Amino acid sequence: MRNFRNFEKRVFEFNREKNVVFGSNGVGKTNLLEAVHYVSTARSFRDAEDGDLVKWGRNYFRIEADLVENRINYRVRIIFKKEAVNGNRRKEILINGKPLKRITDLFRVWPTVVLSSSDHRLIDGSPQLRRRYLDRVISVVDPIYSANLHRYRKVVENKNALLKENPQREELFHWNRKMEEIGSQIIGTRSNWVKEIGKRMGEIFRSVSFKELTIEYTPSIDFKIQNLDDFIEDEIKEGHSLYGPHRDSIEFQLNGRRAKVFASEGEKRVIVFSWILAVKDLYEKITGKEPALVLDDPLSVIGEDRARLFLELCGGQYFISTVRNVPDLRPSIILDTRSSTE
Repeated sequence: MRNFRNFEKRVFEFNREKNVVFGSNGVGKTNLLEAVHYVSTARSFRDAEDGDLVKWGRNYFRIEADLVENRINYRVRIIFKKEAVNGNRRKEILINGKPLKRITDLFRVWPTVVLSSSDHRLIDGSPQLRRRYLDRVISVVDPIYSANLHRYRKVVENKNALLKENPQREELFHWNRKMEEIGSQIIGTRSNWVKEIGKRMGEIFRSVSFKELTIEYTPSIDFKIQNLDDFIEDEIKEGHSLYGPHRDSIEFQLNGRRAKVFASEGEKRVIVFSWILAVKDLYEKITGKEPALVLDDPLSVIGEDRARLFLELCGGQYFISTVRNVPDLRPSIILDTRSSTE
């Protein structure tokens, strides 16, 4: 890494399986895991803009990674510049010296699944947050879905702008047809993924609990039997679009009741890591590769009492950050205040 977050220049070498990053708060443990995950997705798992990842006072960052799989070598090189020079792109991604065409190609070279300290929001957060989690999971392996999301958001923006301006009905009819066309595809893809993830989550949860876990995906409108034009008057009154995939509901159910309300804190933690492992299994099925797990302070999410169980279920390669000495987790990398410039 060069000029990434608090790291000026560092080289790390990881193990094929267990990688435990140990250190006190503020030394860059999460930053290191963020860089590891960035090699897989070219985006921050903390929702940071690329410009915010550049070390203070510098104008670029660079990450290079050598990946080895079954005697096949990949060199990933990612450079981000705060300002483009001579018309060049601000971010350049190369695999073995060749420019990358699609971000999904990067993920298929080395898939990862991340668990961060904020992932409790998957259960307790708003429907918007759960939609965002699901959209991200799908988008990294499905470029068509990612493109549909981008198109749909633009359509909703255009329609909402019209709704605030005393619009002509014919204009709204046009955007409604676009929303129905793209939205139907988004709902269909989401439904399939929720079905697959939910099935695997239920199996994992039952293996450590005696309760039934399911996911309920409820579209705000069924485009097969309803038309957005039916709601135009209400939408003009409210000044924004009221129905479509951007208003869909995703809820976790524990024994048929809302986990957000009725699950204990311990059960919510098990639900979160059941989600992570279910996504991991699904990615492996799609890519043919076992994803690496990037676990940012997982003990704060799943609890120390469940750490051993979680690690037993993990398998494969994983990267863990922790501030605590935990049995069975011997540090492989120890960071301190001098680590960023060594």
